[in-house]
Amino acid sequence: MKTINAFCFVVPALLLISSEITQAQDISKVERPSWVTSIDIEEASPDLLTEARDGVYDLVLDSQIRWQPSNSISYERSVQKVIDRSGLEAAGQISIEFDPSFQKIQIHSIKIKHDNTWEEVTNSTDFDLIRRENDLTKGVIDGRITALINLKNLKIGDEVDFEYSTISTDPVFRNDFATALNGAFSVPVGRQHFSVSIPTDLEAQFRTTKLPEGSSVVDEAGFRTYDWQRENSPAVPFEQDAPSEFPQFGFFEFSTWQSWAEISSTLEDYYQPSEVHVPAYADKISKIELNFSDPTDRITEALRLVQDEIRYMSLAMGAGGYIPRSPEQVIQSGYGDCKDKALLLVSILKEMGIESHVALVHSRDGKGLPDRLPAPGVFNHAIVKASIGSDIFWLDPTQSHQGGRGQAIPLPNYAYALVIDGSANGLEAVPHNGPSNLKSSSSEIFTFPPRKTTKPIKLEVTTTLSGRSADHFRYEVAASGEREIRRSFREYYEKLYPGIMDTRPFRVVDDRDQNRITTFEYYSLPFEAFEEPDLLTDFNVGATSLSSELPRPNTTDRRSPIYIGNKGSYIHEIKMIDVVNGFQPPETVTISNEAFDFKRETLESGANLHVIWTLDKNGNDIPASNARSYLADRNTFSDAAYLNFDFKNTYSKGQDGRFEYEIDDEIDSRMANARNIERVITFALYCTIALFLFMGLRYGLRKDKEYRDQATYFPVSIFKFLILSLFTFNIYTLFWTLKFWNWERKNTDKKISPAWRMMFSVFWLYPAFNTAQKHASEDDAKLPRTMGIVGAAYFAFAIFFPIFIDFRMTKIEAILVLGLTLTASLGFLPAVVTVNRINKNDSEAYRKNSKFNHWNILGILTGSLIIIGNIYSIISPRPPY
Repeated sequence: MKTINAFCFVVPALLLISSEITQAQDISKVERPSWVTSIDIEEASPDLLTEARDGVYDLVLDSQIRWQPSNSISYERSVQKVIDRSGLEAAGQISIEFDPSFQKIQIHSIKIKHDNTWEEVTNSTDFDLIRRENDLTKGVIDGRITALINLKNLKIGDEVDFEYSTISTDPVFRNDFATALNGAFSVPVGRQHFSVSIPTDLEAQFRTTKLPEGSSVVDEAGFRTYDWQRENSPAVPFEQDAPSEFPQFGFFEFSTWQSWAEISSTLEDYYQPSEVHVPAYADKISKIELNFSDPTDRITEALRLVQDEIRYMSLAMGAGGYIPRSPEQVIQSGYGDCKDKALLLVSILKEMGIESHVALVHSRDGKGLPDRLPAPGVFNHAIVKASIGSDIFWLDPTQSHQGGRGQAIPLPNYAYALVIDGSANGLEAVPHNGPSNLKSSSSEIFTFPPRKTTKPIKLEVTTTLSGRSADHFRYEVAASGEREIRRSFREYYEKLYPGIMDTRPFRVVDDRDQNRITTFEYYSLPFEAFEEPDLLTDFNVGATSLSSELPRPNTTDRRSPIYIGNKGSYIHEIKMIDVVNGFQPPETVTISNEAFDFKRETLESGANLHVIWTLDKNGNDIPASNARSYLADRNTFSDAAYLNFDFKNTYSKGQDGRFEYEIDDEIDSRMANARNIERVITFALYCTIALFLFMGLRYGLRKDKEYRDQATYFPVSIFKFLILSLFTFNIYTLFWTLKFWNWERKNTDKKISPAWRMMFSVFWLYPAFNTAQKHASEDDAKLPRTMGIVGAAYFAFAIFFPIFIDFRMTKIEAILVLGLTLTASLGFLPAVVTVNRINKNDSEAYRKNSKFNHWNILGILTGSLIIIGNIYSIISPRPPY
């Protein structure tokens, strides 16, 4: 508690700065510069007054800049009229923000118009200085100070005319200048004026974007003035869901830079890598070089070193906005901003012999950089470009919790970068594909209970994230904690299905090198909760992970494109297992336009419903002219993203209080008859194959009586062994096992039970292989012991795996179980091959055992019918009765 109280008193002391100390140094009251052009104040336009907001109307917005290599003077004038009570706060407080490390403020005039009479209040008005640090929570300290001026006795109908100048001496770019200002606003403006004056011997570029013409160029007194004016500028509504680089309000920009390469050349000296002399860090670099010989791995480990061990903190005062601190300073302090961390990474890579350079980007507006005039102010972030031969790596050391390695490390969509390498290349395109894409897939499996039970509905949710989606989730887990993530996931499903409960712990599997995260959620919905009317009649499922990926504009009458988002692929699927048959399968829905492709399709219907949604965004925007068709596509997407089921006519409560399925009597009768016929046929087939197997076993045990003592164990061709094992569902495998251990008991002194070992052959298979190996001579070319181990392991897997599959299995699971059952005999091959090699000189026993007799043929035919029946029962849609 003591610490908290102290903090509460210290913060105001940091924010409020003595006006007496700073006033003489940074703020003064002086006359307006003589070169400033005075703008007349016109009466407010009645039409524009209706567009005004917050109770004020801007009569004049004037910005005039005079720049020369020694310094620049930026003159600003604002005239506002209070038209409503709500405007007293907005017009009654004036704020000026500046950086005292290289800027000073000159206040020229503050006037208030009362009852058509102007009153000069400059000398009678005081101001307070406040250091806000608005971005402190983001780790940015810019040192900027705000001068606050509170006007007295302001009333509705008054006008406020305020003029001031900012005197700046740029600590980095002394020989060039660039600026840009909006040319329209979300509020109307009576008169707008913007001008820039530079010495006539300097070249400059001046242009407007999405603004009406109104510019002129005049040479006077050694200065060339670029001027732009506009009267009665209407309000321009801000449009949601527009690309951040799109100039909604229009702007004008000015620059003395003739190319992007000039900016790179000016900054090159500040971004030269240097050796890392901090011993602890030098040891870490040496360890990376020792443990990783591949340059790609070294890049990955160096990036993670800077990302994970240097926290983000930006000291952006004065030159700190453009000039990085030295790597030694960054390491010793343990923090740095984007350019500090970028230069540190470049320095580390240089020591590893990897070429790299710092590159400037814009974190949001990168796609619009080629349309801008060259200016250092258009960048707000720094990354690294590294190269190994022809392979290029774009790295962002400011990111955290990133996965992937080398070129598989994701990068935000920066679009373009200015590499600080002194070359004349200008802007370079930054690829945004592959691992940088957002990728996610989600699967929800609902398993409904068997008939006439009150067991709960099971829900298993598996979500896989890769690319930047995995990075985002990894960060969220670190920031919020896995427990909070688990709670938010559960609350989401609780809103959809009231009464749902966890059944198993939430699990996260993170493969950072592959940058793949998989989450597993396990829930159950009690049947008592399911029978509630709101849920029973309106059971919702759908593509929940896709629903928020497409914006919904509030109007189609717009000027701006619609920003769909970065390139990404999203998949969502739901499976409803043993859901009562009777629902029509959802129809296929397909949408394709210039920005995304969407599809909903039903892969399985009937007892098991399987629906999959796919959304692929290609990174393009929707042109404003296509907004109407996009909104239609968006509505179709919304309708297709969810499915609603009404179970009220499907489930009813029986006399015993248990829920059971309601089926039409006629349909139920036909289904019952079909099931009875199916049972009779299946029973007859099993009886037939049992008879054939009994007769075949009897025949087989007697037929080789005259020659079986000539052979060791029971040699048989691989072909016959596999065919009979396949079509008898491995019963022939048991027969072979019985013959094997019969021979062992008869020809050794071992007291064993062949029948027992046959019944538990899954445990006695490897001992059988090992026993046969002991009888084999060196000339028999013994098989490697590992083959016997692998064979026994496969046989055990094929036998035991189906035990762990829910009996209400999906089609894929059923096919897998059938395939394992039919191929389980493959595990016996090492033992069978060994026995055959032992008997390679006794061809008579091998030849006779390998023949197919009539009982074998009948067994194959009967087994084939059963296999066909099993396959048909799997692939055909059937209700769970």
